[in-house]
Parts: sequence; structure tokens; C-alpha cells
Amino acid sequence: MKKTWLFIAAAALLSPFLFGCVARIAAPPPHGIYAPGPPPDPIVEVRPAIPFPDAVWIGGWWIFSDGRWVWTPGRWERRPHPRAHWHPGYWHYEGPRGWVYRPGYWR
Repeated sequence: MKKTWLFIAAAALLSPFLFGCVARIAAPPPHGIYAPGPPPDPIVEVRPAIPFPDAVWIGGWWIFSDGRWVWTPGRWERRPHPRAHWHPGYWHYEGPRGWVYRPGYWR
């Protein structure tokens, strides 16, 4: 019985180190989000120190949600492969339907 409790306690204490931590990062909004007008000017962001070699800065963007503009801050990301380049998303005017977001992507 004592060994069982010792095993459970050790597993509980070591699980964050064995399985890592899970962080929820806001993803670019999906294609097809429309807004009635253009987004505000981008917010000037101060990039934090680069967290690992070859990290790529993904700049922040505006998203139109629940009838208002919300800023999604930029972040550092790891390239999906060594020669990958990030193409940032942008808002595009589509006439009577308004403005639509074209999400960024790796190429």
C-alpha cells in the first residue's frame, strides 16, 4: 500500500516534466471572417527576447469578433521546416460584403 502511494505521488510530481506544459496560443482566424470596415492601424509591438535560435516573429493582427476589433499580440514560433518563411495575414476589401481576413501561412 505504501509503495502505491509513493508511486502515485512520484507520478504526480514528475508528470509536468515528462509530458511538458501545454500552452494555448491564439491561432490566426480562419478564412472568411468579415468586418464592416477596415481594421485599425496595427499596434506597435515590442518583441520580447528571442526564446530559441532561429525563432520567427509572427506579428500581431486585428480580428473582428462580437462586433468589435480585438488585437491578437505577436509571438515567436518555430519554423515547420528549416527553409520555411512566414507570409503574414491581411485584411482585404471585398466590396459590399465588407472586409475579409486572409490568414497568414508558412511556405
